[in-house]
Amino acid sequence: MYPNKKEQHKLQKMKQFVSAARDIIAEEGFPNLSVRKMAEKAGFHNSTIYFYFSDADLLIALASVRSFAEYSGNLARLSAEPVSNTDAFYRVWYYFCKSCFHQPFLYHQFFFGKYRNNLTDILNQYYELFPEERQDFSPAIEKMFYAGNFRERCLHILQPIVGSEGTRVTPENSDMVNDLIIFAFENMLNSKMKEPELDSCEITNRFLSMLHYLVDV
Repeated sequence: MYPNKKEQHKLQKMKQFVSAARDIIAEEGFPNLSVRKMAEKAGFHNSTIYFYFSDADLLIALASVRSFAEYSGNLARLSAEPVSNTDAFYRVWYYFCKSCFHQPFLYHQFFFGKYRNNLTDILNQYYELFPEERQDFSPAIEKMFYAGNFRERCLHILQPIVGSEGTRVTPENSDMVNDLIIFAFENMLNSKMKEPELDSCEITNRFLSMLHYLVDV
């Protein structure tokens, strides 16, 4: 069913705002994003934002998805490769960290901000606006990528290796292992936000070492 003219108009205005916010993030960095700048860039008054979005946080969350392009592209390529569940687990985390630690404030806002429990809706809404950016994933990665919150995402990518040879993750301890992984990741992310000069590659390697410690036998 195709959207009517009123819906098409709304979608077009939303795309203008999201595109404006994406441009500001790319040109000036996420910390310099503001309602005034987004509205001016889109060519509207500040208050116009609230005709199309419940609040500025939702607009920012939608605009943030563009920054996952490299990450989602890596996941699409991984989806097409014949790799083991264990290899997929570590590579998904590697790709995520590689992108995340280069833009820590943006990723923190998206995964731990106001809309942290509405990630499925935000991603679906974004790809409704920009369908050409949607990637094709394997069923396991698709389930992880579109999960509702960060904890669910982490658990979905952990579950395929539960009980696998070479890992210490069992059905009994998988929730605890997942919580420890999230705790370690948040700690690394907070460190990067407090000290932006920290080397992103070094932090990624430190986190992956923690993963191996928690998961491997």
